[in-house]
Amino acid sequence: MSSFVQEGNDPTLFYSFAACEAEGVEAEVSFSTPEACPFKGPAAYEPPVRVIAYIRDKNEGDDSAFGCDYCHHLQNELGSLRNLVEPTLSAQGKPVLSSTFTSSSREKFERWYSDDVCSVVAPLVFDWNINSDLHVFDTNDFLPLGQHVEPRGLFTSEMSVFFQYNTGEIFNFLGDDDVWVFINSQLVIDLGGCHGAEYASVELDEVADEIGLTPGGTYELKVFHAERCYGASNFKAEMTLRQDQGVCPKECNAFRKYGYCDTESGRCVCIDGIGGADCGTCLGEDWCAEKGAKEGEVCPSVWLCDYTGVAREGGVVCVEEEEENLSGGGGGGGISEALTVVATLTAALLTF
Repeated sequence: MSSFVQEGNDPTLFYSFAACEAEGVEAEVSFSTPEACPFKGPAAYEPPVRVIAYIRDKNEGDDSAFGCDYCHHLQNELGSLRNLVEPTLSAQGKPVLSSTFTSSSREKFERWYSDDVCSVVAPLVFDWNINSDLHVFDTNDFLPLGQHVEPRGLFTSEMSVFFQYNTGEIFNFLGDDDVWVFINSQLVIDLGGCHGAEYASVELDEVADEIGLTPGGTYELKVFHAERCYGASNFKAEMTLRQDQGVCPKECNAFRKYGYCDTESGRCVCIDGIGGADCGTCLGEDWCAEKGAKEGEVCPSVWLCDYTGVAREGGVVCVEEEEENLSGGGGGGGISEALTVVATLTAALLTF
């Protein structure tokens, strides 16, 4: 009878036939019968999954697309909108506004998820639901920038999950407003536009051939979301994507710019001076020493922005890193069908 044990918020997994936290019991001890094992929890257990989300603050009127006046007008006239973005991510791994829009609108949309715009880093904790066998993040008041940031509820979010495709995986999402989910850079969930909470699901086996998934291969799932008008802020994601198979652990500390995930190998590629399977360890190089880290320690961030409230060089307003984990209660299918943009989608209504 095996168990998975996790220490605190560290996503490192420990495999054992024992309760690793039981006093006087070593993790490597095995037992001949389930009754002899001191671990008295469920026969199957999976620890929470911690996913880094990048949150970019927006103001009413930003890019002519944020704010309740605009959103209510858009929602009342048109409701949900499909085909707002191209079906494939850009070379930079970002969504691209449809070519049916003007070049000016497409340039403004790029700033929604641009790496040139400083972001808050918010760890989202997906708890395992033993009844559904899904990892779940669920909240109807998703305000990662805090309760008192005004105007409340105007932001975009972006997150990535690296996984090995074993067949049988699913990903479900319920939320508002815009939500686009890409796997292997291909659009698999399209919930664009200003709207209330809407649900979509993708069964990876159903779309594997279309988006190029091969069993045993490693891939990236990316979620892009925008909250354009705060009434309620629903954000519920459920998945069966495995996080215990050593595929780019801790997302290679990409939010610190220490490395990136090579999906061909499923391993992290670290920058000079950083090592470890998750690109989280200082190797004693001068680069780390200059930042105050000793050999074997995790290097401090060198790129996350400090909040100043004023524009810095290049006109970028930076924000601070979110320290606390955001935890949601863990208690359709296939690619969304393409819909034709109707003639009522005038340039005036959809100026970004």
